[in-house]
Amino acid sequence: MAPSVNGGFKSVRRRRDAGYFVSSESGKLNDSYNAILDTFRERIVLLEILQHKHTPLDPALAPRSEVVTRDPTWQVFLNQISWLCDYDKGGDSTSSLAVEGTPEGPKYWLAANFDKNREGVKHLRKVLGMLSQLSTLPLDKHRPVCDEILKDSIDFCERKFSNYEKSLKTAIHFAVKSIDQEEDSQEKKLLEDVQALLELDTRLKRSVSAFKYATTSTLRKVHRKHRDNAPKDAGSAWYEVCHYTGRLGSWVRAVRVLVYFVRKHPQVLGDFQVDFVAAPQICKPLLQKCNPKLRDVLRRMLPENKVRAVRLSRRLESFRAFDFEAAFSRKWTEKKYTARSHAELMLLDHFWRNNLAFFQNVEFVGSSKRSCYCCNLFFDLHNRNITTRLTHGNAWSKWCLPPGLGRADKRRLAQGQVTILERMNEKIALDILHLIEEGVLRRVRFKDSTTGMWTAPTLSSSMK
Repeated sequence: MAPSVNGGFKSVRRRRDAGYFVSSESGKLNDSYNAILDTFRERIVLLEILQHKHTPLDPALAPRSEVVTRDPTWQVFLNQISWLCDYDKGGDSTSSLAVEGTPEGPKYWLAANFDKNREGVKHLRKVLGMLSQLSTLPLDKHRPVCDEILKDSIDFCERKFSNYEKSLKTAIHFAVKSIDQEEDSQEKKLLEDVQALLELDTRLKRSVSAFKYATTSTLRKVHRKHRDNAPKDAGSAWYEVCHYTGRLGSWVRAVRVLVYFVRKHPQVLGDFQVDFVAAPQICKPLLQKCNPKLRDVLRRMLPENKVRAVRLSRRLESFRAFDFEAAFSRKWTEKKYTARSHAELMLLDHFWRNNLAFFQNVEFVGSSKRSCYCCNLFFDLHNRNITTRLTHGNAWSKWCLPPGLGRADKRRLAQGQVTILERMNEKIALDILHLIEEGVLRRVRFKDSTTGMWTAPTLSSSMK
């Protein structure tokens, strides 16, 4: 009998320290299911360590950008409005948005990694309300509404905006050191201009100015020059200047996308509703294995090829500059370790479990940031064929399924989640073996959010 995720059992018991819902019969743990979870965690921990071996960032290796054309799609619209609801730095307030089609009109469902006071949904309702005013106003009256949306959104994300400003100042500092003050006059002038925009008196002006700089070809040309000709650390400094300039201007870009899209498709706001998918409690996973050895993890990946497992283990041991065994042990025994469901996965669970229909039959979950490795993999393997934003490819060991996936009413649905987890374990193992055998242990860590700064010019002429 295939293991079940809390489906088909008479007694279901939740352990607060589990991080997942644990199936039980007469109070006994379902050892088969928990073995799958243990396998998942030991593999994702190892993959995270292999991926996050820090090196200077090489922008040439970054994932491809999401293209924003002159006619933004519904998917881009959802991504950008999700961005306006992501109000804090880091991943806590990462927001995802999906829209249900109801007889009354579109129903916007918002989820966030962590948003105890539901600040995001309050701002979403406000933004959609202001956007809906555009259909009742003449075109020459749209500008004040757009400015109000932009100002409110920037003020709502004050902490994140300030963090980007600090990061840009740091990037400028290191970029200045990378240029020849006498020969590279163009680069010097460019940095002075970017520095000047940070001294403008309001956040609104700084964002608008940053958007203008981010959409110029000069910044891009300078960045390419340093990326191709300068040492990696210099290229990284210029990448950071370009990246955070784009981030400061990202609110302008988002509002332009929203306004342009609503002008062309006013039906997306007809009698709209807004609701919230609450994030589950952050929990600590229950582990059956006590601090497994790295060589044992590799052997379990290759049960029929112990020789290959030993060879891989020795290969990791040969990297004297980094102790993989110690890093794995620290990560596994981390006292403050907590597992967390990600926002896009909560919406996938919500729509799948309640069998909700997507608005205009577009089965897409928008997100303020790219999906992580695990979310992307889970979406790919899920039988509902719902899609989400592109992935940045970073694996996080503090990832877990939303508890709702363990509350399926039908046993076959619960068993389907176990099947996905098993397939995820197989894919993670393949990626680990590839990283070790191919020697790709110097993988850079990419940004988990995107500015779209190079695609923004395609919008500037269309959305004035």
